[in-house]
Amino acid sequence: MTENQSVANWTRLIAVEIRRDGTSLSEYERRETNTLRATCQGAQIYPRDPVTVSGLPASRFFTRVTQCAGSTQPESALYLVIQGKDALYAIHLAWRPYPPTENELQAALAYLATVRVCDTRAGSCEKERQEAEAGATMFAADQTAVWQKTMDDARGALRIKHYVRAETLYGEALQEAFRMDPIHPLLARTYDALAELWRARFRPSVVKQMQEAAAAIRAKNPPGAPEPTK
Repeated sequence: MTENQSVANWTRLIAVEIRRDGTSLSEYERRETNTLRATCQGAQIYPRDPVTVSGLPASRFFTRVTQCAGSTQPESALYLVIQGKDALYAIHLAWRPYPPTENELQAALAYLATVRVCDTRAGSCEKERQEAEAGATMFAADQTAVWQKTMDDARGALRIKHYVRAETLYGEALQEAFRMDPIHPLLARTYDALAELWRARFRPSVVKQMQEAAAAIRAKNPPGAPEPTK
């Protein structure tokens, strides 16, 4: 979970599960998807994608649900499940309430590509540990990079007066910033940009709403808190 979020209010989650009960890849996938279908509304299970991790058989699959027991929000999840020698490992990346944008999904897939499995009984795992830590750092940096790219694309659309496209992209940037933190300074930056969009569309009442939203976010951040400059 990101900072300032809890089990009850998370918007982005990374979880790791290790099973030593002999569960196979196919059994895990079947149990997980059957549970989603039984306990969640609007469950969509996308086809599995066989891959290899550290020479071990693995698979990825993606799910979306409208609502699950204990939550009223839609949830999307990307799984990487690895069949180890003595255990099964599952990495679970989830988003709510908004599904990941294409840029976010690509960043998540890039992060999963850095996952490594190492048997400490066979020697040092320092190389794998360093690679995994680098992957986690990259994923955190990618969140801001995804926001920045989406904002740049939105500004490009605005420059050529593709207002509907710009509005869609700014909406995606807003979702990305919100997932990082519900009061992240980038949220204020995004509301500023939306104000410019609605000013160009001659909607002063909406401009005012966006400006007020940006001011409210800034008011929740500590005085003098650093804000991205780009």
